[in-house]
Amino acid sequence: MSTRSHIGIVNEDNTVTYVYCHWDGYPEHNGRILLNHYNNKEIINKLLDNGNISSLGEQIDPSPDKPHTFGKSQDNVCVFYFRERNEMGNEKQTVSSDIEYKMSRNKGWCDYQYLFDNGQWKYRSGESNWRELTPQVCKIS
Repeated sequence: MSTRSHIGIVNEDNTVTYVYCHWDGYPEHNGRILLNHYNNKEIINKLLDNGNISSLGEQIDPSPDKPHTFGKSQDNVCVFYFRERNEMGNEKQTVSSDIEYKMSRNKGWCDYQYLFDNGQWKYRSGESNWRELTPQVCKIS
């Protein structure tokens, strides 16, 4: 069974751009990857530009030397619905505020939401408030 999540960023104009991620949305997996590998606006925007994610990896782009498909993905590389599965309608979304982003959780039946805001990751689950995403939360030793 999947643990679905949304991954978003607060833009300069306070809108929020986000994507859906189907697998492993809990902090010990997706939270850990976001905290360790997606920690600046440029890399996060590059991630979001690829649209909805089947599974989040430590790297966005696969090695051109090996196959990377939905059925045979490279280790630690993101699998995107459009790039690897050629599924249309999986573009990133932009909403007017973090409040509207919180409400988007219901649209994607998400267990977790992640938000990069002011240089740091926050997360929430269910109806909880935003909390700082820390190594302790992600169980990084």
